[in-house]
Amino acid sequence: ARRIQITEHVSHLLKKLLSYHFKCVEFRLYLDYIIGHYVVLAWL
Repeated sequence: ARRIQITEHVSHLLKKLLSYHFKCVEFRLYLDYIIGHYVVLAWL
């Protein structure tokens, strides 16, 4: 039963890390989009 608890804990941590990673990726894409938008506006 102990081993099952550990694997559940690890999978939970991995899910948290993955969701955090995807949030960071979304944030980076959003930043790139904003920066690109301003660069385009500056060039016009």
